[in-house]
Amino acid sequence: MDIRPVVWSDESKFEIFGSNHRVFVRFTKVEWMDSTCLVPTVKHGGGGVMVWGCFAGDTVGDLIKIEGILNQHGYHSILQRHAIPSGLRFVGPSFIFQQDNDPKHTSRLCKGYLTKKESDGVLRQMTWPPVTRAELNRDGLGFFKVATFCFDDCFAHSWHSLDELQEDGNQGNHRVTKRGPALSYPMFTLVTSEDIAGSVPHTPIQRCPREIQRRNKVLDFLQRPTISQQGPDRGATRMTVSLVVIMFELTGGLEYIVPLMAAAMTSKWVADALGRESIYDAHIRLNGYPFLEAKEEFSHKTLAMDVMRPRRNDPTLTVITQDTMTVADIEAAITETTYSGFPVVVSRESQRLVGFVLRRDLIISIESARKKQDGIVSSSRISFTEHTPPQPPTAAPSLKLRSIMDLSPFTITDQTPMEIVVDIFRKLGLRQCLVTHNGRLLGIITKKDVLKHIAQMANQDPDSILFN
Repeated sequence: MDIRPVVWSDESKFEIFGSNHRVFVRFTKVEWMDSTCLVPTVKHGGGGVMVWGCFAGDTVGDLIKIEGILNQHGYHSILQRHAIPSGLRFVGPSFIFQQDNDPKHTSRLCKGYLTKKESDGVLRQMTWPPVTRAELNRDGLGFFKVATFCFDDCFAHSWHSLDELQEDGNQGNHRVTKRGPALSYPMFTLVTSEDIAGSVPHTPIQRCPREIQRRNKVLDFLQRPTISQQGPDRGATRMTVSLVVIMFELTGGLEYIVPLMAAAMTSKWVADALGRESIYDAHIRLNGYPFLEAKEEFSHKTLAMDVMRPRRNDPTLTVITQDTMTVADIEAAITETTYSGFPVVVSRESQRLVGFVLRRDLIISIESARKKQDGIVSSSRISFTEHTPPQPPTAAPSLKLRSIMDLSPFTITDQTPMEIVVDIFRKLGLRQCLVTHNGRLLGIITKKDVLKHIAQMANQDPDSILFN
């Protein structure tokens, strides 16, 4: 296809200050606040400019600044005043006009106008196919997107020089019109009128076929080994339909669907014959992650009291009273244990459950109170109640930590079947739940306890399960 009579058109937005895209900067630890590693910003993003432009062959057409939002009426005006005159000036009658499938481009007003001009012999419309980018590149139609990239790069380079050219008017040898620049760009650089008279090699359009060949070679390279590559992937991950869909989305090769499906099913059968464990299950087991498999059923008749801790010969459960412990007592409990949280009870004698507080919240709150509140010392009493209990006048000020306490921790009774407990841990993603009897705290069950109990019911050694 001869693309020299094609007039390419598109809209592009250029940021006046910086870019709206995410910027990544690589730096060392000592350079994280260096000025060369920081991206300057302004309030409200700095604004941007939307422009419309076109080019054909080796000549760039009008660059039109768009005020506000471009709708079908504004685009119809651009077609009348700039697009068709530029095509007639560049190529002549019966030029090929290219535009994408933007809603304003395909509106009834603009489509009817272009159809009328096409019937009059002024232009020919290039139909933009409604296919994916992968199909465009694979089917040899990649020059559409390549040409659009070239067009954007051309005007991105020329935008910084546009204001100077319009201010200078017709001074110098640069060709400038009232509507915008009509310049030629070898390798995306501005040239003078003497350079325009000569031949300009390697223009954006002339570079398109070379770019298409390079991208098609990459796609062919990616498509050919996918059938053999997905075999080990399928065997390791135990995925079938999802892996075939992923490969199809990556390559866009519809003709490879049947071979991909055959390779996926064959690799799954071979992997299932060798073992039922996928690579993800193996990593979970090797790294010691406490993970409950949702597909496995627990059908044993044990109760929560058989799994909870503390057991008969274990030390008592470490708890925190709501208003009788000091800062030193709390810090000692944190130092002597490695638990992630502590139940809060009314007193050690009653063991009436009040709530649950996390270890990290206790550490942060105590450290912050020592720095910001006057008089907080090791003898200061910690209170988890709504009202602070009375203290002697000479006592140190108390520290209220009711705000960090979970007032409604998840609890179960000691007679709850373990089948329900395992289902609760799976569906709610709990790390622990408290076991009570008539409001009195009896113990705690963690996810690790559940996994060890499942292994014990499967005639395995529960102490052989290692957790990270």
